[in-house]
Amino acid sequence: MERHESDARAERVASIFREHGRYVWRSLVYLGIPERDVPDLVQDVFLIVHRKLDGFDGRSSVRTWLHGITARVAIADRRRARVRLEEVTDAPPPRQVDAHQERDVQRAQDRARLQRAIAELPIELRLVFVQFEIEGVPIQRIAESLELPPKTVYSRLYKARSEVRRGFKRAQLAGGRS
Repeated sequence: MERHESDARAERVASIFREHGRYVWRSLVYLGIPERDVPDLVQDVFLIVHRKLDGFDGRSSVRTWLHGITARVAIADRRRARVRLEEVTDAPPPRQVDAHQERDVQRAQDRARLQRAIAELPIELRLVFVQFEIEGVPIQRIAESLELPPKTVYSRLYKARSEVRRGFKRAQLAGGRS
């Protein structure tokens, strides 16, 4: 009987992964996790899901529950990153582009500027901004997943939006674009 329960739990986790794995991946990227570390942290999130699935009581949606786990995993990783010794390398040189690719290059540059502006946010602002502005999660669900009052979430969202605008404009000016 115990083996059957274990198989059923593994299938539930696999189903949650199929349905929400990309969401967890995107969330980790937007929360500032380096691309090279994302696969390991996605695995960490789903190991926690496997371990805590029996305790999930359904008071919130699975996505809200996953967001809380993902946020805590990202915060823990960022704390560990402060003490981790890493070798910093220069970015590869920019590629030459044809004139007809200018629009695509501009979009990619704007996307990179936006990601830099988001990356500059303190984690508590970034969690709210990414969930609301990028993932489209309602304020109430964000408040539940972060265990915060909705007014605090609104306040953080307002501040995050302001800081993202300033960061994006700084990046534009530094890039020579007006």
